[in-house]
Amino acid sequence: GAVIVDNNNNNNNAPKTTTTSSPNTKRNKQYQSDIQELYTSLKSTSLPIKIITHFAYIAAGMPKSHPSRPTSSHVITFRPYSSRDAHILCQMKRSIEVSDGTKVTLILQEALRAGKACRDESTVEEILVLKKFGSGKSRFGDGDVPLDLARMAAKAAKEKAVKPSIKRCIEKLEALNASKSISALRQTADLFLQTKLQQTSSSSKNVSPKVESILRKRMNAILHQPCIDLREGVGGDVDLIELEVLRLVQKEIDLVLLDQ
Repeated sequence: GAVIVDNNNNNNNAPKTTTTSSPNTKRNKQYQSDIQELYTSLKSTSLPIKIITHFAYIAAGMPKSHPSRPTSSHVITFRPYSSRDAHILCQMKRSIEVSDGTKVTLILQEALRAGKACRDESTVEEILVLKKFGSGKSRFGDGDVPLDLARMAAKAAKEKAVKPSIKRCIEKLEALNASKSISALRQTADLFLQTKLQQTSSSSKNVSPKVESILRKRMNAILHQPCIDLREGVGGDVDLIELEVLRLVQKEIDLVLLDQ
């Protein structure tokens, strides 16, 4: 989607409504609503790519629509030198400080990183053409920033700052999910082996430390490839992987105890 949005290209001459309420107040309310949506989306097992992207563009000052008038024909202009537009970064910093979830913190941190990067002249040198326009003349409007220059700068910021941040965030979330899956798989296999050994010891003969050591080594060997696959994101269904691992561990238990 375009980073400078005109929701009604055929109605650019429509009269703009004015308001006496503070734009920042409305933006704060919208931001709080977005945060709630973020928490809700993370209850899903799938990656919330849509909301990751949403927060990155909000932080960058490139929302898909005006936060207080989502159906308006108002044109949103990328203004990297506007202190008012950068206010959202303060909001994100505060949210990070009080966030109570690793994934939420990660998403907000990467969004904040995108917001800072797209306003950094060393990262996006194309924004320099907008520096002389500052924040614009109008308190509530976008001032006299030429749209063609703003679009050019926004396109560069999108490619150099926003998209890389979104990509990093997705990769970090995937790694986080993989780490949790690997840990859970290892714990399940270990508990399974321990339970089987206890059952064997109570029902027939004691399992020697040497035999237990052999079984643990074989269990770790069985876990090796599935853990690599999960880490690289090619493991497939975690439940099926777990069933296959437990089947192979049981097979090794039967073979080793048979030879004992």
